[in-house]
Amino acid sequence: NSFSTTLRDQLGFFTSQQIKNGEYVGNWIGFNGSVDLYYDFNPNNSITSNLSIGGYKKTNEGLDQNTLQYGAENPFTYFVSDTMDNTDTEYEYTMNYIKKFNNNEEQELNIGLQYGWHVHDDNHFIKQYNYLDNSIDNNNDVTGDEITIQIDYTHPFGDENKIELGLKNVQRYSTVDYETFISNPIEGTILTYDSLSNIFNYNQNVSAAYISSSFQLPRKYAMLMGLRYEKTMIEGDYINFYDPFGPIKYSNIVPSVIMSKKLNMFQTIKIS
Repeated sequence: NSFSTTLRDQLGFFTSQQIKNGEYVGNWIGFNGSVDLYYDFNPNNSITSNLSIGGYKKTNEGLDQNTLQYGAENPFTYFVSDTMDNTDTEYEYTMNYIKKFNNNEEQELNIGLQYGWHVHDDNHFIKQYNYLDNSIDNNNDVTGDEITIQIDYTHPFGDENKIELGLKNVQRYSTVDYETFISNPIEGTILTYDSLSNIFNYNQNVSAAYISSSFQLPRKYAMLMGLRYEKTMIEGDYINFYDPFGPIKYSNIVPSVIMSKKLNMFQTIKIS
């Protein structure tokens, strides 16, 4: 691609012009796959599990040719190259134990475990030459994992009513390792070392409990009532320069009510 910009003063006389020509090439490759496993111990007890992997590699390369002219001065040309390389890989494993009960097929206990892990690398290199020669090389590497444990229990009562209980805990750990190298920075630009290169560790722990119940009412009305409690803790620290923060703790209580009426086989009205 190419474009040009011409500036003139209030009287219409030429002051400067910039002509830019560039070429860019991008490439993206992605992949994913999964394996499922099911096993029934007996009609009331079973295990399901899944292992999945996915990711991508993305590259971009560009070269700009810039020609500048100020007033009556001779034009001069400089170049800017821009190269980016991004990769991401994610793994996830889930396992669920399901128990059913003989006296009621709607009664169920579900215990789930999920583990996820990811690696993300970003590399970005910019170089300018033939005019105020300088380059910036930025690398940003991110790793993290997440562990989730969840227990859900459904207990029916009456003809079409049921109550649901659940507990859930999510633990997230992430590390960001970033660094920037600058050669011959432009005079007057302020780029402090501590803001460009460091390692940041971040942890988050979320625990939750919920209870909900659904009731079938006369005249095809139904009501779903629930209450959810969450407690969150976050903390983080830098290896250099900055003080750690946290742990910061806070809680949320979220009630919910949904009323519905079934009009026919295909239409339902809900108010929440």
